[in-house]
Amino acid sequence: DSVLASLRSFVRGTVGALAAYQLPAPAGTDPEVAKALSQQAAPMLYPSISTKWRQS
Repeated sequence: DSVLASLRSFVRGTVGALAAYQLPAPAGTDPEVAKALSQQAAPMLYPSISTKWRQS
């Protein structure tokens, strides 16, 4: 019971904050552009592998 209560508390307090997080944009960036930049995929160590996989 205590583990589930702890998990529920964590989800209630953390998920909203994580979902609202936006990556910082350079100073002077238009807010709409900053929002679009935060929705880009994260950089990958080996992008060629992922690119080739999605083309198949």
